[in-house]
Order: sequence, then structure tokens, then C-alpha cells
Amino acid sequence: MRTTILYILMAVIALCGVSCSVESHVDNPNNVTPQRSYTVMLYGSGGGLDIADEQMINSLNKLKIPSNINVVGQFKWSLGYRSELSDGKGGVSRFKFNHSTLRNDFEPFASNDYRIDDSENLSEFISWARTEAPADEYLIIFIGHGNGYHPMYDAPTRGILRDDMYSTYLGIDAIREAFAAADIRFSLTMMMCCLVNTMEYVTELAPYTDYYYASNHVMVLTMLELEAIVEGLIKYGKQEDAVLSASKRMIDMIYDNPTEQLPFNEVLDATLTQTSAITELNKAVKRFVDRVSWFYDRQEWIGEEAMRESYGFDTSELDAAMAESYYLIGPYLAHSNSSVSEFQWYRNVYTYDIVDIVTRIAEKSCDSTLKSCAERVVSAAAEAIAYQRSYRLSGVDRVYYGVTLVNSDEWAKFGYEAAHYDALAFDRATGWSRLLQLNRAIYPHTR
Repeated sequence: MRTTILYILMAVIALCGVSCSVESHVDNPNNVTPQRSYTVMLYGSGGGLDIADEQMINSLNKLKIPSNINVVGQFKWSLGYRSELSDGKGGVSRFKFNHSTLRNDFEPFASNDYRIDDSENLSEFISWARTEAPADEYLIIFIGHGNGYHPMYDAPTRGILRDDMYSTYLGIDAIREAFAAADIRFSLTMMMCCLVNTMEYVTELAPYTDYYYASNHVMVLTMLELEAIVEGLIKYGKQEDAVLSASKRMIDMIYDNPTEQLPFNEVLDATLTQTSAITELNKAVKRFVDRVSWFYDRQEWIGEEAMRESYGFDTSELDAAMAESYYLIGPYLAHSNSSVSEFQWYRNVYTYDIVDIVTRIAEKSCDSTLKSCAERVVSAAAEAIAYQRSYRLSGVDRVYYGVTLVNSDEWAKFGYEAAHYDALAFDRATGWSRLLQLNRAIYPHTR
């Protein structure tokens, strides 16, 4: 009897399953993809950019943002900046876009002693944003002054958001720690900060974001970025690639009319990275570093003359190739032949293009294996770039990713070991620090 009842129950369950399937098909005859929900988080620090920050936030007021898209944010205003949102004391405001009034609802959150460089503060903001505006997908936009990764002068030269109150920066370590503590993976991490499209930064955040948006040079802060990403989500909200499409739309809007956004002579570029490809890029970089290191070790063993006799080159030529690499700098994509004054203008930038470095080293050598390794770095870097636009670049057709490049003397002088460069996910994956400690190149900024 029990067996009979069991069979009857199984039959009823099976029929219910078929019934539900049919009913679902009837309710959705065109098989339309359900609308996904998105929450865009803004996290910024004025650093003298307060007017642009406020204009960017207020630009949302003219958009009819649908209910499936939320925008929330937090800004620490600069000391002395006065507006409707800031009393000049450098406090912190939070806001959420109100779909009923089509306005941003602001409220004071903290005083000027709030530390923008504290990972726990960032983690708390993310948790607050998720509670206030839960969604299927999350995007985060950092807005402020940024810098390439190098340990000289401590945090200011490896930071992403500058806090004028304490003359310090929110660094990549704190961001990674905050993302991990908040237990979140973002669909997009956007860096509206200069000089942060580096291997060090993107590798550190790759486990926590699907796409990474940043620039190798100056990042112009306009009202277009936030408008374009939100409008893109509205337009492509039902597609699986909504974030990718919105990001491409944003880049195109800015670079189709760059002169309107760029009244001064600056280099511009923006790169959207698919972070799932970073692992393969780092594997390629590691193979390249392994081969270059082998030549330095080999020459140390057999001597310079024997090295040249056996391989057709010596490591001084590899050093020379590194000295000739392109470096990424504020108003210029400068070559090593540029005037020293250009280096002095932004003399604490030691960020070079990874593809240019490996290509030049491989060209200087006569080693087919090294050339093959370099070619793989180039192809892997290209594969990682989901989309890129640039403006006013000189000397090269395209930039890829910045990476720190110093010689062995600078490595010791600027405290790379004390700053635990080897603790970076990038260095653990590639051993890049081995090349830096072997490199004896003489750069224009050291002359």
C-alpha cells in the first residue's frame, strides 16, 4: 500500500512539474529575459575635486532612473569646500537616489576625522549600500586623485584616493581587504583616478571584480562618466552583458568628443579589463621573467665575454632595453629621450608599459625563447583588454598596462622590500621583483 501511495505521489509531483513548466512558458511566451537589478556605489574623496564631484552626483537628477537601478554614494569633502552639501569643515556625506522625487537624498554621515584610508570604513560603506539598495549586481566607482604603484614616499605614491585632511591615500591593500571583508564580487570596479591601470592594482582586485576600468594616464573627471554608465545600464539592463555594454558606451561618449572634455594638453586613455584573463597574462609575464632572470644568473656564472660568445648578447643590452622603455606619465607619454624637466614634472612616477618593456628586451636579445615569451605577454595583454580608447598618444599605437620599473639601486633606495612589494598578488604570481633587483638600467630620472 505504501508503495502504491509513493508511486501516486511521484506521479503527482511529475505532473506538477510539467504543469509549472507549461504555465511558465505561457506567462512568458517570448522568453523575455527578466530585468536584472543593479546598484552603483560611489566612493570618493574631494582632494580639490569637490566641485566636479558634486556636479557629477547632481547630474543624476536629470536622469529618469528606473527602479531596478540604484545609485548610492559617499564623499569626504575637502576642508574649506562650501556648498549645499558641505559646510567647509571637511565632513562626509552619504546619499541615495530617490526614484520618487528623481533627486538624491543626502545626509551627513561623519566629521572630518573620518579616515578615507581605513579598509574597515570602506567595508562598512559597502555593507550599508547593500542593505540600503540590494541588487542582483553591484558596481563600485572610486573618484579622486590616484597614482601608479611604487613605494617611494610611502602611501601617496601607491594610493588610489587622496585624503587632504591627513595627506594620505586609500591604498590597494585596504581596498582588497575591504572587498574581502564585505564578501562581495563586483560586476565592475571603476577607477575615476589617474595612473591606476597597473598590473599591481588590477591583479590585486581581479578576484573581486569581473571588469576593471582605469587609465594609464590622466583620468578626466566629467559629468559624462556616471551619466553614461547609468544610462547604459538602463539601455542594456535586460542583457547579460549590460555592464560591458554600458562601460563601452561610457568610453565612447567621452572619447568621441575628447576636446570638449580636455581643454588642456593631456594624454587620455581608458581601458576596460576582463579580469578573468589576468591569470593567463601573469603566467605569461612569469615565463618571461624566468627567462630573463636565467640570463642574468647565467652571465653571473660564466662571465660577460662568455655570455656574448655563447648567446650573441649580454645583460647590459637587456638593461639598455629597459632604459629605453616608454613610461606612463601625467601630461605625456614620454620616451626616455624626452627632456629631464618632463620627468621632474612628475618625478615620482615609475610606471612603464608592460608590453613595451618585454618587447624591447626581447628585441635586444637573440633568444628565440625570450621572443616567444614576449609575444605571449603581448597577446595575453591584448586578450585581457575588453575595450580601450586613447587620445593624444605619441610614439606608440596603443598602451596596455602600467607596471613599476626601477633598477636595483632604486629598489634599495626607495624601500621596495620594506614596503613588501613581494606581498602583492602580482609579484607572487610573476616574480616581477626579481627582474627589478637584477636590472641595472640607467633611467633619465636618475641622471
